[in-house]
Amino acid sequence: MIFTGFSSNTTIKDIGIAVSYVFLPWKWFRVCSGKYVRLVEERISAYFLGAQAITFDSGRTALCALLCAGGVKKGDEVLLQAFTCVVVVNAIKYTGAKPIFVDIGDDGNMDVADMQKKYSSRTKAIIIQHTFGAAADVKAIMSFAKKKGVYTIEDCAHVFGGRHNGQLLGTFADAAMFSFGSDKPLSCGRGGVAITKKDDLSAKVRQYQESLPSSTCVSVGKYLFQYLYFPLGKFCYRLYVGKILLFLSKTIGMTPLVISKKEKQGEVDGYTQTTFPNALAHILLGQLANIDAVNLHRQAIATQYTKGLQSINTITLSQVKHTEDVPLRYLLLTKKQSAVLAEGKKRGIVLGDWYTTVVAPKDVDLRHSEYVAGSCPRAELFATQVVNLPTHSGITEKEVRKILTCITDTI
Repeated sequence: MIFTGFSSNTTIKDIGIAVSYVFLPWKWFRVCSGKYVRLVEERISAYFLGAQAITFDSGRTALCALLCAGGVKKGDEVLLQAFTCVVVVNAIKYTGAKPIFVDIGDDGNMDVADMQKKYSSRTKAIIIQHTFGAAADVKAIMSFAKKKGVYTIEDCAHVFGGRHNGQLLGTFADAAMFSFGSDKPLSCGRGGVAITKKDDLSAKVRQYQESLPSSTCVSVGKYLFQYLYFPLGKFCYRLYVGKILLFLSKTIGMTPLVISKKEKQGEVDGYTQTTFPNALAHILLGQLANIDAVNLHRQAIATQYTKGLQSINTITLSQVKHTEDVPLRYLLLTKKQSAVLAEGKKRGIVLGDWYTTVVAPKDVDLRHSEYVAGSCPRAELFATQVVNLPTHSGITEKEVRKILTCITDTI
């Protein structure tokens, strides 16, 4: 099987670390707290040239912290793009502010003209999303924001190490947040970090972090156990053994929900706001050491997709503008979205369907997100045509050829 997601970054070393925390009793006392959280913050701070790094249990908690630290409150408006995740919307609503959706351009990122149109005197902040690792028009957005005195946050959940004109994404705005979820550029099951070079802002974010409880050993244990049964489930997926294993893990509650039912209904799940667990930080530290090599691999795979697909007139390649982009997933647009996804599945290729709605995941109630149908027509059309291809370190040239053959045969 070829998977686009499904714990795509996991290495043998990651599994070894997770196993050690599960089966070595003397490590149980270091599951939630320990030195690795501090080491991760120091390493990320160094990577971003001295920006303060403050870790959290998730990127969504980091975003809540940044919005609160920036003074976003009830009565304010926050501009964000459509074609995004519900947890971004929920973080805005958590502060009492109103989300204002901006349409996207042909690269899946915020359209600057529509952003300027939807700005108002109540606009307090702009969230700049780098969709699937493709750099937004961050300089134009920042120029407008500075002119209006608007607080800015880069949503870097899909990128770690990408650049725009030589500058690291995450260092343009007042602050940035990153996610360490299971299918993100750096992944340890769950986690996130906020970064900023503004001392007053970092102090408020740190204060937010210190007000949070620690993760429970039970909750962290669920993420650690995934490193045991996910690889087995993937290996045996085409056999019923793998599917049964994964089904049972969900049924008995061993697999943590990526997005809870409460979040899908438009709320921040307060039970998930905690500090970053030490055991997961230990796993992340190893991935940090290898991030540049992984990013180069993603760029090389993306180049192969472009070469193989650029001559097909019925496909639009949406994210090939910048050579410095590091695509978390490679996007293409086709009117035969469902056919391509179905054919891939027949051939043992699970192609990605992030995002098939303007506010993902697809079972989110858009009324709770305050999205008005028809307000972002390009994003709505984009969501019906997008297919994303894997770029992770497990993808080989041989697998790229299989994926390209599947697509060309279907189109």
